[in-house]
Amino acid sequence: MKNNDNSDLVLLKMVAAKEPDITKVWPKALANYLFREIIEDAHVKYGISQEDMKEMNKKAANRAKAFLDVIVQDPKMFHAFASYAAFVMEWDAPEITEEEEDIIEMLDNMADLL
Repeated sequence: MKNNDNSDLVLLKMVAAKEPDITKVWPKALANYLFREIIEDAHVKYGISQEDMKEMNKKAANRAKAFLDVIVQDPKMFHAFASYAAFVMEWDAPEITEEEEDIIEMLDNMADLL
């Protein structure tokens, strides 16, 4: 279902107003998408301090930047990145849940505005 209001466009304009080079915000966007909600849940559940939250979010953004700017750009490094799965092979297989499908739809709506 397509979003008929302009909220998606407003979000994109807010980002562009602060950083015209959209590629510079990708690490923060990736960190936010992958970790922020999880870190916020831990913050509430375990009483993690705001300072620790800020530190964890910064570390996530730094790793996202390394991933996007270096690892993904080099096919050999991207292939070697699979080594990070060595100690988590017993985890459940990843899946695209309804929540991710909603996010994908939202991003598709935003992409249509570009």
